[in-house]
Amino acid sequence: MVASTTVNIRGETLELREFGWLEGLRLNHLIEPIVAEITEALGERGMDFGAFVSIMAGNHEALLELIDAQIGKGETWFSSLSDEEGLRLLMGFWNVNKDFFLRRVTMRAVAGKVGSEILASVKSSHASSTMATITPQSEDTPRDK
Repeated sequence: MVASTTVNIRGETLELREFGWLEGLRLNHLIEPIVAEITEALGERGMDFGAFVSIMAGNHEALLELIDAQIGKGETWFSSLSDEEGLRLLMGFWNVNKDFFLRRVTMRAVAGKVGSEILASVKSSHASSTMATITPQSEDTPRDK
């Protein structure tokens, strides 16, 4: 079941829904920078409302494209929104898509941790295997003639 909600703006009911898997793949170029910043915010300072607004503002063009993919209104319509209307639209969008974004944040964090562990393991095993293949030679060791 896909999460959805409606937001009434200027007497028009707009339906917002959670992105599906295929939409996520198609729109990944817009989604990934937002996911990266959310991941960083959660890891460094926590995700309060100020951090959330900063991330959305810093990615406003991608955010508008993502919302427009659902409601098809265009830049002129977005530009005409009051602050209250824009925030209501943003919060409706976030409320139905937060799980979509947070799944990607979780996958990114897990992949980063696993990647670090694999890299450390590879470096460790490479160093020990290099050491094991070096045969010390000294002048005192008899050699075959």
